[in-house]
Amino acid sequence: MERLGARFEGDSRVKSDVDRELRTHLEDKTQELIQSGASGENAAKTAIQSFGSSRLIAKQLGEVHGQGSWEEAFCGALPHFLGALLFVSHYWQNTIMLYLVLAAIVAAVIYGWGHNKPLWLFPWMGYWLLSITISGILLVHASHGWIWLTALLYIPVAIFVSVRIAREAANRDPLYTAMLLLPLPIMASWLLMPYSGSAATLVNTMVIRLQISSPAISFSFLFMAIVTIAFIRIRQRQAKTVILLIVPAVASIIVALMHRGTTSVEPWLLWIASMLIFLAPIWWQRRPWAPHTQTQCFDTPNQG
Repeated sequence: MERLGARFEGDSRVKSDVDRELRTHLEDKTQELIQSGASGENAAKTAIQSFGSSRLIAKQLGEVHGQGSWEEAFCGALPHFLGALLFVSHYWQNTIMLYLVLAAIVAAVIYGWGHNKPLWLFPWMGYWLLSITISGILLVHASHGWIWLTALLYIPVAIFVSVRIAREAANRDPLYTAMLLLPLPIMASWLLMPYSGSAATLVNTMVIRLQISSPAISFSFLFMAIVTIAFIRIRQRQAKTVILLIVPAVASIIVALMHRGTTSVEPWLLWIASMLIFLAPIWWQRRPWAPHTQTQCFDTPNQG
């Protein structure tokens, strides 16, 4: 059973349920064989061998438990839909509306964190993480007066919160981390550009670029909503991975269109860094030395 647990790919919270389910089936099979005349040791060995490949069983169980409900899919896609609505309606330029959306993100994260951290929570945490990061960047580029002190106090707290969020996602499932980071390569493709000077200059440059690119940005949010719904609803883990890998391809198209003619190296390096951060958890769960990449069978009675 320990071997099967090591090969199970999916939400770590599901592993305990899977373990109980398998142990129940194993005990029932063993009792059935004992009632048929087999000795206890032979019955246990035969029952374990009947399970076959631990990798195949782990894959099948992952598919059974890997599909979220339509409600979870819609709730997970909701922040992306809100982003698309903001840009379609041009309300992203309304400070009050932005604060309301930020308040909704914070409220959703607090509610989900306090209610057993459901699957739909991770896209919301991704936007919360982005808002924390963007705020820190703006503080760092505000190079005068007391704002430096604010930055020094803010950055450690921001790092702590970011690490806590990323660790929670990674402990549950590396692919949850990728879903949390889903907006990163997309938003980096239209937010990152060469800049210098004060934070006010940086903000003005970003605003101008966002105004010009509103239709493409709205499409980007809708695309992320569709990816989130598909990720939550699809059972097969490999299909989930493929869906997530579509994101870098779309982000590449966006960055090529929006930065054509740009000769500066900085935006491309920053975008590549965001892409590598997004791909890291996907690579981690498929790393060659991971236990689930090795195929073995339940072939001895002491493996339960």
